[in-house]
Amino acid sequence: EEITQFIQLNLTSGIKGDQKEFRDYHMQDEEGFQFVSNAFIREINIDRLLEFWYDKNEKKIKEYQYIIMLGLGPEEIERMYSITKDRLVKKYMEEVKRVNEDPRFREYMTKEEDQKKILKSLITEATAEGEKVGEKQSKIEIAKNMLEMGLEKETIIKVTGLTEEEISKVIEESN
Repeated sequence: EEITQFIQLNLTSGIKGDQKEFRDYHMQDEEGFQFVSNAFIREINIDRLLEFWYDKNEKKIKEYQYIIMLGLGPEEIERMYSITKDRLVKKYMEEVKRVNEDPRFREYMTKEEDQKKILKSLITEATAEGEKVGEKQSKIEIAKNMLEMGLEKETIIKVTGLTEEEISKVIEESN
């Protein structure tokens, strides 16, 4: 009986302190029993692999060239091809050039538009976080008022949605 393997590949970047090129994750329970044997996630640390490129580690470049090229710009891919003379690297290089020269792709988004979208995303995230903090502060103020009115702790928890620990902290700070 043939069993199909499912592999999810994640390219990660910006992970501090992790110097492994690859990390595999399997689905298992807290006792270590692997309950899905035909699926796993492989995390590929692209920063670590790019170090091989920048350090000119020819052995590792040859070993991981197809993954490394995913993190390189067009000029660096061309330099990789001049080193490896690998036809797949050349094909990838030509495809990157073709896409970058395609007016539909080039006009899709300018650098300025990209920066505006990034800024808008950051503002949206900051606003949402600010609203959460404001909502929490509002609940704490309501809890303080309810405590001053002499209401029971359980009632305050039900009305505000704060946890027992949060209410205890409010009581402690009030004293």
